[in-house]
Amino acid sequence: MQPLAFFDLDNTLIARQTAVSEWLDDFSAELGLDAAARHRMAETLSARAFPEDFARLRCELGLAVSTGDLWRAYVDGITRRAVCRPEVLEGLIQMRASGWALANVSSGV
Repeated sequence: MQPLAFFDLDNTLIARQTAVSEWLDDFSAELGLDAAARHRMAETLSARAFPEDFARLRCELGLAVSTGDLWRAYVDGITRRAVCRPEVLEGLIQMRASGWALANVSSGV
């Protein structure tokens, strides 16, 4: 029987917090948001993100961008920045070469 390993995606296989922080830096600069607005967004998005979060942030921060556009910017930005660290990738490659079946699980976005 083949051994099976499950790994959490966020902050295990990928550095989600780093991706969120980098996206917030770029997004804040693009929209000209001040440090307080960036901090508010970081608080809201630290654990997870949902479209409803962006609807609330849009109202709280008076953003002119639509909720849908905010959500798409976030998803696209995180997707580009969420990468597997080289040492993690190497470990996964070694496990596969040793016969392990690997699975990714995540409850976050």
